Amino acid sequence: QGDGLPSDPRQAGYWLEKAAKQDVSAAQFRMGMNYLRGVGVERDAWRGYRYLLQASLKVGVSLNDSQELVCIGLNSEQIQQARLSTRHLKL
Repeated sequence: QGDGLPSDPRQAGYWLEKAAKQDVSAAQFRMGMNYLRGVGVERDAWRGYRYLLQASLKVGVSLNDSQELVCIGLNSEQIQQARLSTRHLKL
């Protein structure tokens, strides 16, 4: 949010996603949380989990499959799909 300018979550989400797609782990983490909560983007648990998984792999931290993530709409098949889609990433 700039001085004197109103905040625009959608515009912020746009720029944050650009950074996340360029493998910036902090942006991937933030986008993951934004997708889980529906902040600036349409709520999408699968994309949120995928971004969180990408971020965790980049910084060498294990992401646990917590009940909180599953309760917001991910089933075990979607979790597996997210893992498979990020398997090419290296620590």
